[in-house]
Amino acid sequence: MTAVNAACTTLTLHEFHCRMGHTDVRGLQNMISKGIVTGIKLTDTDAAPCRGSDNGLLKHEP
Repeated sequence: MTAVNAACTTLTLHEFHCRMGHTDVRGLQNMISKGIVTGIKLTDTDAAPCRGSDNGLLKHEP
């Protein structure tokens, strides 16, 4: 077993989304499937609603 294979982290899609700074979920899934991101194994691929992302997208009145 190589060191790369031994250093695999298991996360839910929501946890990975939060750790990556609330990046678009579809983009994260594409990065994993294309091998751009390695060392991550997703246990749950359902995108749960993210309160932090939703709040960040709200428009604020001056």
